[in-house]
Amino acid sequence: MTSLPILYTLGHSNHSLERFLELLRLHKIETVGDVRSQPYSPYCPHFNREALQIALLQNGISYLFFGRELGARTEDTSCIIEGRVDYDSL
Repeated sequence: MTSLPILYTLGHSNHSLERFLELLRLHKIETVGDVRSQPYSPYCPHFNREALQIALLQNGISYLFFGRELGARTEDTSCIIEGRVDYDSL
């Protein structure tokens, strides 16, 4: 019987890039799916989309961007109720 892949959720907090990569390796993470609609941080620039993608690929970890599909910001007004995203509508 084939086992199904496991999906983890994670946040980068204010970890150093080295510690973040260490945690991914520790838990045998093979692919990171980034769901941030705006994947940029002035406080942790090593987690900006391009920098993170390069670092992950250099460490044998795939990077997929899903910010448009799953991010917290949307331009589809049918998914916004009273100024907030209605995730059931996405």
